[in-house]
Amino acid sequence: MRTGGAAAFLAAVCVLFLAGAFPKDAYAGHPDPVSYIDENGNEASANNYTLAENSDTSWSGTVVVKNTVSINNTVTLTGDTSLILCDGATLTVTAGNSVALIGYENGKKLTVYGQSGDSGKLILTSNQTSNMNMCLGNVDYTQIGGKVEINPQGTECAVDNSRYLPMEIKGGELNVNAPNGFGCINLSKLTISGGSVKIKSKSEAINMGENGEIDISGGKLYAYSEGGANKANNPRYCVFADGVKVTGGTVSVNGEKGGVSCSGGDFIVSGGNLTIKNKGVRGKMILLPFGKEFFQSTVSRFFSPR
Repeated sequence: MRTGGAAAFLAAVCVLFLAGAFPKDAYAGHPDPVSYIDENGNEASANNYTLAENSDTSWSGTVVVKNTVSINNTVTLTGDTSLILCDGATLTVTAGNSVALIGYENGKKLTVYGQSGDSGKLILTSNQTSNMNMCLGNVDYTQIGGKVEINPQGTECAVDNSRYLPMEIKGGELNVNAPNGFGCINLSKLTISGGSVKIKSKSEAINMGENGEIDISGGKLYAYSEGGANKANNPRYCVFADGVKVTGGTVSVNGEKGGVSCSGGDFIVSGGNLTIKNKGVRGKMILLPFGKEFFQSTVSRFFSPR
């Protein structure tokens, strides 16, 4: 039996491994499993994962944040990614003159999980005010838990899915603050069934883009916009979508220049608590039995023609 060659090969592999010649994505089978809360509300554990580090420029697979991590680069999702935010941990991704977190041209899926305390935090921000300073771009985004803050300083938007990818919130907290531009734009669908979503912006808080719809069955949505005018000097509505359906949860829309605009579909309410301030709704609104509507506006101002 020849053992010398095999032993030499294994020794060489060990040297390369210790020297960091293999990408960290290849590390698997951690002796320290990480717990998280899954989409069904049950505690699960991850064994094969990589730890988020300050030098990261790309993610794929399962990435775990265990402590304080600060990344001053764009992070590209090269594959579908599950991000686990451990309780007490904070991950900050700061873009310079680019995008903080991007799914690249084809778009990748990012699913954010938290632990039992739901105190782990992801912060996406920028440190410049250029037009291209968005924080999340071309990402199929799902949030199960944790706390996520998106705070761009640029004049464009916080979230831009120009490939028209969906965003789904099932739990945790999502806070978007775009003081100089848009909140979330160009989504194929926004689904909220749990958790808390707060979006504040200078221009439209939510603009779904072409044929984009909003479906809210639970959780909380608070959307606020100053209603900054577009190039034609027309004030922007706080929420712009092809259609909106509310069957549960709590929804509050406060647009200084306009509430909700349904461009092609209907605004259907059959449950939940709904508050729309100021200009109300543009489009056809349907109130089904058992819907609880609380409109801080006059009827004549609330219902306006398409």
